[in-house]
Amino acid sequence: MNNSFERPSYSVARGYAALIPTPSALFTSSIRAIRTAEANLKDGDINSLRGLAVSSTAFLVGISPTIKTVLYRAAEDLHSNSLPSPAELTPKKLAGLFDPRELTAILALAYITRHVKRRTDPKEWERFERKMFTHMEIGGIVGKTVRHIGSGNGILLGGIRFLTVMIFSMHDKKKFQEYRRTLDKSGKLFDLEMERTLFGCTHLEVAAALMQALGFGVVPTLGIMRDQGGEGLDDAAVDAEQLLCWHVARGLTESIHATGAAPSVDPSDDMYLPEEEASAIAKECWSVLRDGSKFAWFTASKNELPSEVCTALDITIKNRPTGGVEELEEGDESSV
Repeated sequence: MNNSFERPSYSVARGYAALIPTPSALFTSSIRAIRTAEANLKDGDINSLRGLAVSSTAFLVGISPTIKTVLYRAAEDLHSNSLPSPAELTPKKLAGLFDPRELTAILALAYITRHVKRRTDPKEWERFERKMFTHMEIGGIVGKTVRHIGSGNGILLGGIRFLTVMIFSMHDKKKFQEYRRTLDKSGKLFDLEMERTLFGCTHLEVAAALMQALGFGVVPTLGIMRDQGGEGLDDAAVDAEQLLCWHVARGLTESIHATGAAPSVDPSDDMYLPEEEASAIAKECWSVLRDGSKFAWFTASKNELPSEVCTALDITIKNRPTGGVEELEEGDESSV
């Protein structure tokens, strides 16, 4: 086993991750099948896995009103030009609009979001929710440019960071409020050293533990906590270039969100991007920073959808679904 997973702090992180109920096999098997195929794809086109992504998630998407709702609202934002009319819409066609990384990111983040939102203080959630959506959207923009990442991994990376910070509040609200006030005063988005002091691990390690539990595989799991400022990671058996890409995407997303610009680094630094490329990414993110993110669709409720869309996607408002998605629907406040 990679010694990154054997560190004492990672064992602590697993304890925090366990505060989120273990998802059903529907989630983990769907995500694992897609991510395993992606890992075996090497340098092939990720879009070649669309058929596998649709078939692997068909049952889950078919029985979960929450997933169908989030996917529909996401498609309105991300794939509006390809979204079929309600008369032609089906759950499979809806899932097929997304590339495989986007699909697995949305499944995972929708699941975690509903559990975290349901179990945290509403005022604290509101403070972090806006930042989380902004980080997701900027992450998606950054991911489109960074090799091996793509918009899906960028959205995943952006969203899971804030969700795992909020998990700390589920364990110790008082320490979390101390941490959040310090962030507010400093203007920082995160403070890894303070997290180690207060919580015994970083939110990056909690994120990695959750991603491991959800079936994302070794590269994304190690990638999200690479070079986090603690002990070195033993990455000898893992593609170093891919891990570096996760590190670059994480750093760019955080810097652009915090300052509106890519980090200023020496050309010899791992984080270096040509100025023209870095400026183009930052420019695309400016409207998100100025106007706010459109990614609030992650918390969409099924009773907000037009009736013709509910009919097309077979979304029943009153009946709570079964079959392995109860733990997801439980966090949907619109379920009655």
